[in-house]
Amino acid sequence: MSAGSRSRVVAWALIGIALVVVAVTVVVRSGNETDEQRVARLSRSLACPVCTGESVAASNASEAQVMRRQIREGVAAGRSDAEITDPFVVAYGDDILLEPDAGGLGAIVWALPVLLVAGGGAALAIALRRWSRAPRLVATAADEELVARLRATHDRETS
Repeated sequence: MSAGSRSRVVAWALIGIALVVVAVTVVVRSGNETDEQRVARLSRSLACPVCTGESVAASNASEAQVMRRQIREGVAAGRSDAEITDPFVVAYGDDILLEPDAGGLGAIVWALPVLLVAGGGAALAIALRRWSRAPRLVATAADEELVARLRATHDRETS
């Protein structure tokens, strides 16, 4: 296989892997989720505005309790995830989001690690394939004579 066709195969493989990851993500996210599961997921996706490194779900701060109540009310009213989280983003900024947006530039954040791992795996597979094809070196008579001479010299010097 030529280098050009190999790179095309690798590129198509990476595209295929990315499509599978996106499809799995869509299927997993579109599962039948109860209201409580949705409230819990949304609460885990937002940072507590007064706690350092804690989600709204994990925090016992009064602000987090208010946010959980607002999330629960939004879910009960049938609002979308964006309709529920957008007011928090407006009030506290993008830092309130613990997970990057799954669309636009956020898609790059989600896809880049997958593509890097897939690219590394493909590069490793290509390298291993090339190494396995490398001809095995065989010692010539001159090589064996040189080794014998060096061993004899070494043995004389160490004795």
